[in-house]
Amino acid sequence: MNLSRGEGLLIALGALLALLVLAVLLHALLTSVRRDRSEHAILRALGRTRGQTRWTVVWQSLTLGVTALVIGIPIGLAATNWVWSAYARHLGISTEIFVPIAVLGLVVAGTLVVALVAATLPALLSARGIVAEQLRARD
Repeated sequence: MNLSRGEGLLIALGALLALLVLAVLLHALLTSVRRDRSEHAILRALGRTRGQTRWTVVWQSLTLGVTALVIGIPIGLAATNWVWSAYARHLGISTEIFVPIAVLGLVVAGTLVVALVAATLPALLSARGIVAEQLRARD
């Protein structure tokens, strides 16, 4: 891969950004699971299963990912349009922008995959342990 001519640069930057998003999402979920440990224990004492506890964390991760998409895609497209228009006008070239739908689809699919991967460890951690010990640790 020759990054000096721009070949593969977009893929390398995309992979780096995906790793960064994965790390941030993983940190947010781990922090949330640790903070809500006693609430999960109370719900498990009332009859919630381990699987339901894991799915709660998965849905939390997917909600964060979809919210980021709903906010990020329109803002990103608007900012791209504004920056490119200013730059293109300065160069005296066309300011027309083409955004392939396939790329947006890949961004959405990639975000959902990263959200699911990030939810794996926190979901397992949220459902482990003995309920009585987790409730006692709350005191």
